[in-house]
Amino acid sequence: MRGLLLASAIAMALVTSASAQEDYRRQVLGYLEHGLERHAAAGYAAERTVPDLITPLELGRPYLWSVYLLAGVNYRVYGACDDDCSDLDMEIYGADGDFAERDDARDDTPYVQITPASTGRHYVRLWLYACAAEPCYIAARVVSGGRPTERAAETAEQTR
Repeated sequence: MRGLLLASAIAMALVTSASAQEDYRRQVLGYLEHGLERHAAAGYAAERTVPDLITPLELGRPYLWSVYLLAGVNYRVYGACDDDCSDLDMEIYGADGDFAERDDARDDTPYVQITPASTGRHYVRLWLYACAAEPCYIAARVVSGGRPTERAAETAEQTR
């Protein structure tokens, strides 16, 4: 009897945990969808060949996301995080491993831009700077085809 109760309790906890995870996933996906407007205004559209990233993340544990990009195409990668997160940062590296761009402004909607010189695997590094209840769920999306913009004026008022 005791074993049956324990098994039932574990099963209920797993169902509750899975339900909470799905809620967070839906939340960050919604923020990602809403964030597309900003990038669409610059001519970008979702890159359907690269699936969205949705994952839990903890402070001090960056996530390295490998994305396959084509030479000469303008790309942006933008992110969002759940309501427990107030600062998500990211940077992107070229296929050669060289640093290309970073967004470490104090916000939860970072983006980076790149126009690759060569086709291949590029890497986006994402990390949390502020998360009230770990893990925080994050999402990121690759968009392409737009016009790269100068970031100096845009980020000057947001930087640390």
